[in-house]
Amino acid sequence: MRYILSLLIIFLIMWILGVDIHIIFGIILGIAGLVALITMGFFIVFRIKLIGAKRVDARFVRFGKNKWGRYDVAFYEIDGEEHENVFPCEFAFRDVLYRQDRELRVLLARNGMVYDTNAELCCKAGFAISVVLIAVGIYLLTRIF
Repeated sequence: MRYILSLLIIFLIMWILGVDIHIIFGIILGIAGLVALITMGFFIVFRIKLIGAKRVDARFVRFGKNKWGRYDVAFYEIDGEEHENVFPCEFAFRDVLYRQDRELRVLLARNGMVYDTNAELCCKAGFAISVVLIAVGIYLLTRIF
């Protein structure tokens, strides 16, 4: 949040100093496009990691901190071993999304990380949204300049 506030102050100072508003909007769109490009790269990396993954049956076991201790993840039992999900677990609808009474199909990557349905959807939707945002940003930049 403080970075956004800092950028807003910088853009306000630029506007007060007489920089053309089109240039300021171009810079804002460029920064947004760069963020979308980095986000798209993030999702591409996760899709590449899924190349050798195999779909297996798993059962949700528990919630716990990931191996770095940064956020809560879902743990799944596959063939008697516990594996952690790649993405953080959702806080809304936990009772619906993570149920211990049924088995589900997940993707098990070569490094032992699990991609559940939510993680797969996040990768696909995040990549698609990033591509759309980049295309809209390029279109708007060509309209401004």
